[in-house]
Amino acid sequence: MRVKIIGENDCARAARGLLRQAGFAVTEFLPADAVTQGPLAGYVITIVEDGRADKIYVDSIDCPLEAAILKHITQLSKRPVVVNRPGGLVHSDREIGLIVPQDEEEKQAVEFGVLRGLSELGAPAKIVERPAPAGASWYQRIFS
Repeated sequence: MRVKIIGENDCARAARGLLRQAGFAVTEFLPADAVTQGPLAGYVITIVEDGRADKIYVDSIDCPLEAAILKHITQLSKRPVVVNRPGGLVHSDREIGLIVPQDEEEKQAVEFGVLRGLSELGAPAKIVERPAPAGASWYQRIFS
């Protein structure tokens, strides 16, 4: 699954790093449309830090992505989380927008909530290596 995190702030950078460490294909260069509508459709997450915000705001529609991320953010956040459905900018089940206050605990709630939510939706595929057969020559071990 390919994920695009939009945002040039500390929270967005940390979320990108966590997702890469977990094995997700995180892109910074592909356009959002290519990520959400490609043959292996992924997700686009916009993270904005706002010094005026006093709680986390979620801009999305009712979809599995919202449910998974919202569940984990509300578990990790000490403050209430506001969901903005009718008047928001997001109108796709493959996108979500998050506005985060400058509080470090709230930033971490978003970073780990995004990681846990995406992991719940579909963990990245792990490469499984097959052991070489016993007594195989060196080229059979490499190319088997």
